[in-house]
Amino acid sequence: MRKNLHSISFAQKDERILRLIAQYADADYVLGAKGSTCTTPTLIFRTNVSQSYLYELKEMALEQNTYVNHLIEIGLKEVLNENVIEIPENTKIK
Repeated sequence: MRKNLHSISFAQKDERILRLIAQYADADYVLGAKGSTCTTPTLIFRTNVSQSYLYELKEMALEQNTYVNHLIEIGLKEVLNENVIEIPENTKIK
């Protein structure tokens, strides 16, 4: 999570997983630049997720001694396991 951008990043050694994330998120597959301290492939994509939700996840991650990406992964697994997503009628979908 970055303060100046609404973005989420996923770092993963196995780029096949990053490609799947991009595909499922309907995002372009563009990796972040590697540097001297960042050597793991990282997928960064813009999101329309409310920044307030991201901050809540950050607080929860601190309380649970984990990372926001880990909480997102757990949440996605739960949604997929339930096999149901209820979308309110007034929600716009592109």
